[in-house]
Amino acid sequence: MMLTYPVWLGGLVLGQVIMVMSLWLLGTSLRRGPSGWKVKARDELTREAMCLRIWAELAGKATELGFWRLHRNGKKIVEWSEGMFRLYGVSPAEFSPDLDSVLNAFHEDNRKDIAAGLAVITAEGGSRVMRARLRRADGVWRHIQLYVQSHDDFVLGVMLDETVLKLAEEQMRNANDAVLRANAALKEMSQEDQLTGLNNRRQFDTSLVAEFKRALRSDTPLGLVLVDMDHFRSYNEQYGKAAGDAVLRRVAQVVKSVPRRAGDVVARYSGEQIAILLPLADHAGALRVAEIILDKVRALRIQHPGGEGARLTVSCGATSFTGLQDLSNPLDLVRQADQAVYRAKMDGRDRALGYRPGMDVELSTPYGPALAEDMEQFIKNRME
Repeated sequence: MMLTYPVWLGGLVLGQVIMVMSLWLLGTSLRRGPSGWKVKARDELTREAMCLRIWAELAGKATELGFWRLHRNGKKIVEWSEGMFRLYGVSPAEFSPDLDSVLNAFHEDNRKDIAAGLAVITAEGGSRVMRARLRRADGVWRHIQLYVQSHDDFVLGVMLDETVLKLAEEQMRNANDAVLRANAALKEMSQEDQLTGLNNRRQFDTSLVAEFKRALRSDTPLGLVLVDMDHFRSYNEQYGKAAGDAVLRRVAQVVKSVPRRAGDVVARYSGEQIAILLPLADHAGALRVAEIILDKVRALRIQHPGGEGARLTVSCGATSFTGLQDLSNPLDLVRQADQAVYRAKMDGRDRALGYRPGMDVELSTPYGPALAEDMEQFIKNRME
């Protein structure tokens, strides 16, 4: 789910500003005389012109809008609406607007840009839209948008307080970030690996602990097989990642088809490794499963010039837990299977080996060493 800022809302506000500015401009223009700004008698104004003027004033009251008019020659502010007083947080009795005091209310980072923009429009005409921060008389900063346009001897402006829109945009952005974080967490917590359709590593770790506890309580064996694809990196480099992903999916489906018991867990353990957790399987049973997987992958006959016999092969390591005399924690079960895989690769790859005492070598593993106090607590609570 993706939350986005409603573009139509910004367009609606801009359209409203343009409409109100046009109404205000038309309403005030109808009051001009040949000698300058001269108020005509009410009976000389048409009903339509009065309606336009009233609509503009009502729009300023209904929204956070203010209107002002600046003389291009003397740079004197000749009109300052009630909305402008509200935006500045002052009353007519407290504030007599002139260009300097009006500009001083803007943040120093925006003040020069606004002054320069007004100078260009005053000298050359045209229009401009500017954004800035405005400090009210009470010290509160507001985000404003300034629409400025020249007309005859004057520069006309409409100021819009968009602080609420800014806050809404920030809230939507924060909500969007929260949704993205939640989606990432859900993806992490999901049980399925997206590429292979097998259980993912998180689910394997959860199952490993649960099945190890069950084996301790019931005094039954627990087997584990690790399947590692041989020369898989060179296959990806030669044929590309997409082809590598396709092969990984084929191998994953073959491996998944071998275990038959309901409690067996097949998971993608790492990039090119698949783990098979086999409750009730002893050492011989786990090794037998590894040998079947080996034969089934051979039967795929996937070409790989850099592989053993120019085919894609796998190396398998098998081990099992049959009691505390073998090992005392589930992490050692994984290490033993990994040791067997390493030995299979050292012996020429494309083979399945079971773990044997004395096979140990130093391997880098994603599991850190088990702390003694943690293992003591684990064993103490194994019957829970």
